[in-house]
Amino acid sequence: MTGPVTTFRLLDARVGWDPRPGDGLAGVSLDGGVLQLPPRDQATPAHGPAVLGRSRDGTWWLAGRSGLRRLEPCGTEFWAWGEKRRIIDLTVGGRRVALVLENGWVEVFEYVTGQLLAKVWVAGSARVELATDGSMTVTDRSGARTWLDPSGLVCSADPPCRPGAPLPPRPVPRPWPSDVASGEYGFRLPGRGAFDWNGRRLPGEDVGPAGDDAERRGQFLSAALDSQIPGCRWHRIRVDADVPGTTSVELAFATTDGPAEGRTPASPGADGWSAFPGGDPNPADWVQLVDGALDSTLNAPPGRYGYLRIRLTGHGGVTPAVHQVRLDLPRATSLDHLPAAYAEDPNAEDFTERFLSIADAQLEDIDEVLAQRPALLDADALPDDALGWLAGLLGTGFETEMPAANRRAFLRAAPELFSRRGTPRGLVETLDVALGVTGTVEELGPARPWGAVGRAHLGSVRLFGRSLARVRLGTSRLGVARVDGRGNPDHDALLAGAHRIRVHVPAGTDTSLVARVVRSQIPAHVVADVEAATAGFVATTLRLGIDTTLSPPASAVVGDMTLGRRGVVSGGRAEGVTFLVGRTASAGPAEAEGKEMECSC
Repeated sequence: MTGPVTTFRLLDARVGWDPRPGDGLAGVSLDGGVLQLPPRDQATPAHGPAVLGRSRDGTWWLAGRSGLRRLEPCGTEFWAWGEKRRIIDLTVGGRRVALVLENGWVEVFEYVTGQLLAKVWVAGSARVELATDGSMTVTDRSGARTWLDPSGLVCSADPPCRPGAPLPPRPVPRPWPSDVASGEYGFRLPGRGAFDWNGRRLPGEDVGPAGDDAERRGQFLSAALDSQIPGCRWHRIRVDADVPGTTSVELAFATTDGPAEGRTPASPGADGWSAFPGGDPNPADWVQLVDGALDSTLNAPPGRYGYLRIRLTGHGGVTPAVHQVRLDLPRATSLDHLPAAYAEDPNAEDFTERFLSIADAQLEDIDEVLAQRPALLDADALPDDALGWLAGLLGTGFETEMPAANRRAFLRAAPELFSRRGTPRGLVETLDVALGVTGTVEELGPARPWGAVGRAHLGSVRLFGRSLARVRLGTSRLGVARVDGRGNPDHDALLAGAHRIRVHVPAGTDTSLVARVVRSQIPAHVVADVEAATAGFVATTLRLGIDTTLSPPASAVVGDMTLGRRGVVSGGRAEGVTFLVGRTASAGPAEAEGKEMECSC
């Protein structure tokens, strides 16, 4: 295991890029916190105001300011097809053509029939990619990605809805087909002739002077990065960048141990970068990384101050984009844990450190993942679409009707619920946490009131027919009682209701949803029924909030009441007459008649 890297230095949009004052940014920009070549003038794009695509059957598609045009495999001119508004991106895959309109709408057509298959609006959409299964990836101008299923429905923001799908590049102008020549007047298709940017055929083959396809360059020079460690051995550099195939990113690093102020700027070198500032310190002090390397050990000499140089090379409208640079310091490798004999020779020490740093880098990445493990298990920190992953890791799952708040509460309570899983208390708590449903569990086995003739009271217990429970010699009828040789026959009455429960929930509860949750929480041999109570009292066990409501009884009229039932006698037509059940009441106004009657209801 490697020794810990005590500190690191970041260059990004949050911390800051710290370019050298004056000429730290030459031919590059920090638009949106991303280091890249400045966007080309939209009025004069590299290949005219158009995007060109080709389907498998040889059909050419031209999209631009005037909409979408199509050139058949045997046609001679482009003709208008589909969308007429300005299109900023086009891609063709399978039998589909996908368009990004200027107003942010993304449309997908079946180009054989012209049928519109999907239409969705994505804010700031700039690029669309089609997968073989028909799903799409839409990238906005800031690089944020939205994944859509073949019908155009958003399936996820991150990670992709297609497991293992590679992430698309940052939005850059779509590369022009390599076999298509372009110029000021238009473009020339191989074997098809020349066309202007509106798809009209040009006389002859002249498309004018070539577009601005020249190589573009830019350079970033950092200010002096102070490690505050004299003679610091800078350890490692890691760069997060998007580098399309026609572009490149070159990294170089230098160190000094002297003051950063008052140094005379070095003269530019004599190579292809002679037009750019030489940087600080001297050009001979720069240690350049291997071409294309974005993660490497630094071999610069020890020094308190570090200097970073990034050179970007683009082609036409395509540019690399650098999002973050991380510098680790001071150097710490597995050599620190080996015997001192391995570090006696300076050359051998340097080689051993660089050799071990390969494995150390892998172990460090693993250590970082392990350090972030608590965050991955925090239900409150994960996004909503990752809660299902955490539930699967814990060996549980969610019902689709469960809102995100209930899912998070269920994950937080999962350890306690698992310890009581399969018990009545655990089942009640699970329903409360997962669904917000207050329920009770009735175990039917112990509550079954069995009795025997001669000792049973009518209405209080039930009789158990021993002759029908199982075949018993001298008492059972063949063909009616079941044959069962297990257990003690005298215990059949006690076991008749075993392993059966009834879950009571309030009125209006979705019993099918509750039943699915109950089945997932009870042992396999237990049979459960779910009953939703209705409002009012029942003549058995009263469960306040489940099958019991506290409400005034309905009024009744003398003559319509039944003995033993509840009710309140309503008043008659005569004013002042009051009837109370079981009490003396007057048959008319007391001051008029003075007579009394006994009402026994």
